[in-house]
Amino acid sequence: MALNFPNNPGIGSVFTDTTAGFSYEWTGSVWKSFTPAAASNIVVLDDISSSFNNSTTTFNLTVDTVAQHPQNAQQLDIVLGGISQSPGTDYTINGTDGTITFTTAPNDGLSFHGVIRGTAVAIDYANSGNVAEKQSYTATAGQTAFTFTAGYTTGYLDVFRNGIRLISGTDFTETNTTTFTLAEPAQVSDEIAAVGYKVASLVSTSGQFQNLNISGIGTIAGITTANATGVNVTGVITATTFSGDGGGLTGVASTDNITTSTRARFLNNISVSGVSTLGSATTIGGSGINVTGVVTATSFVGNGANLTALSGTAIASGTVAAARVATLNQNTTGTAGGLSGTPDIAINNVTGVAATFTGNVTIGGTISYEDVTNVDSLGIITARSGIEVSGIVTARTGFAVTYYGDGSNLTGVVSGIGLSQAGAARGTEITSINFASGATITNTGAGATITIAVGVTTEALSGTSGITTFIDLDNATDHEITASGITTISCTGGSKGDSHIIRIINSGSATIGFSTFFLFPSGSAPSIPTTSGTLSLVSFTVHRVGTAGTQLMATSATSFS
Repeated sequence: MALNFPNNPGIGSVFTDTTAGFSYEWTGSVWKSFTPAAASNIVVLDDISSSFNNSTTTFNLTVDTVAQHPQNAQQLDIVLGGISQSPGTDYTINGTDGTITFTTAPNDGLSFHGVIRGTAVAIDYANSGNVAEKQSYTATAGQTAFTFTAGYTTGYLDVFRNGIRLISGTDFTETNTTTFTLAEPAQVSDEIAAVGYKVASLVSTSGQFQNLNISGIGTIAGITTANATGVNVTGVITATTFSGDGGGLTGVASTDNITTSTRARFLNNISVSGVSTLGSATTIGGSGINVTGVVTATSFVGNGANLTALSGTAIASGTVAAARVATLNQNTTGTAGGLSGTPDIAINNVTGVAATFTGNVTIGGTISYEDVTNVDSLGIITARSGIEVSGIVTARTGFAVTYYGDGSNLTGVVSGIGLSQAGAARGTEITSINFASGATITNTGAGATITIAVGVTTEALSGTSGITTFIDLDNATDHEITASGITTISCTGGSKGDSHIIRIINSGSATIGFSTFFLFPSGSAPSIPTTSGTLSLVSFTVHRVGTAGTQLMATSATSFS
């Protein structure tokens, strides 16, 4: 559909095409492409007022401690002490350093507020014909069809009749991309104008793009900086020169000559056909050089251990394996002639009658010998198939001997344990323990469980008239209460299944009661004698404790008065 620009716009009026998302500003004669600063790009600067000290004038511009680099001072809105500052007069900025410099140093305690209005790109007039094409006609009587020579995009064509804008689909039909048809035939000499809108190029002198997608040819003059994601190009980049690291380039065409005054490094194979001349110092990686022809040099330096088919007469010095030299100029068969001095000799097998070694002998393999009378070793002897001894194994006198390993197959070995009571040692190397009554052995042998009953603990309490007396079920099983006056008995703690005894001694006339924790067979508390000197006994077992409420299953009281 066509763009429905408003009638009679004022200079500076902005119209936004809600379908395409583009905005345009009326200059007084044409609608000019216009990009306002996006709200998401308007950010508040970090407060720098804490650095005001009556002398410093230059400060860093940051947002959440990240440096900001505005294009010009007009991009900022700066307020000091509630007064808006004039860009270029009250302050200037350095976009490269990301700093602001005030004409007058701000006073200590002065408030600061700053906003960066955004990073909108200033779009200038596009080249002629790249934003819109216009064609005018003088109609003939009854004319309805008109041809738009430049062509248009359906939905982006405006048609005017004698200065009045027509509505697409009602007043005219966009027949195809080159013609349109009026619904009402024109009168003779009617002035018909058609405007086709299109965006083929964009001219910008400065600014920042979040994303820029160019189809066709993009011409960039001056310095253009891309972020970490770089520039993705599907076509060809043409430039006078290229600078920077080309390590990531692929498909680079070969060249006849490579000339460089600095060090060159090749990470993969180099294939040379013909003669290659190397300078004074050439370093080859671990894989070496594979040559199918002849290598010629003034001299060869380095390890020649892997060289084959060498002529012995050409070797002036050094050590070369015999198998790699065609002829050795020495006696190697028959007798031991020539084996004098202290040379290092590597051979496969030695066969002889006797041998005397004045130093150490190192054997990398296995020594096999039968009927050895004595073995004297200063280190560790390892017998992989075991040791069979028909006599006695004796440790040397005067040496500390420690035995390691699994002794489960040893017999006649007595192993004891140590016992302690209340932290005091009661004996070691004990091999037999006899438990008297009070201990329960659930089974025998390895893993046997032994349970020893603990002793009875007692607590003594005095019951004060009118005050509840609490017995401690966690720390005693025998509870002695000397009661006088009106005494109520309750409890704290306890563990399910524990058994307890309460012994009550009347000191003077005493009336004994029990808390609701106590449950008696009759459903009510027993009657305890009140006479002074009376002895009474109540036994109970803890049925439960916890949030559901403590329950003590008690027997009827027994009096011993």
